[in-house]
Amino acid sequence: SNLCVTGDTLIEVAETSTGKNSSIITIGTFVQVFSQTADREYFVRSYDIVEEEERWCRVEKAFSSGYTNDLTLITTRGGEAIILTPDHMIWVLGRDWQHADDIRPGDKVITSYGID
Repeated sequence: SNLCVTGDTLIEVAETSTGKNSSIITIGTFVQVFSQTADREYFVRSYDIVEEEERWCRVEKAFSSGYTNDLTLITTRGGEAIILTPDHMIWVLGRDWQHADDIRPGDKVITSYGID
């Protein structure tokens, strides 16, 4: 599945589209909160690859898809460690969408913090 990162992956979440009073929490925690408060809107800090800018995007779905030991580790130039399934798609500057296990040393990947 293309939606799989580990539950300890950090994301920045807010209850407003401006990101005011945002919090950094794990996706695992967010999935629990999201499922218990379905009547509320949540936004995550993202990076718009077309406009090349940070943006707060409304969360439409958040769920646990199970467990696997088949994981790929990507470490960015800035030291951010991203652990995800090999088929998870990552935007790579100059190469478009690539599977996590196809990321090569030196690739510039897009994270929620921009190009790294």
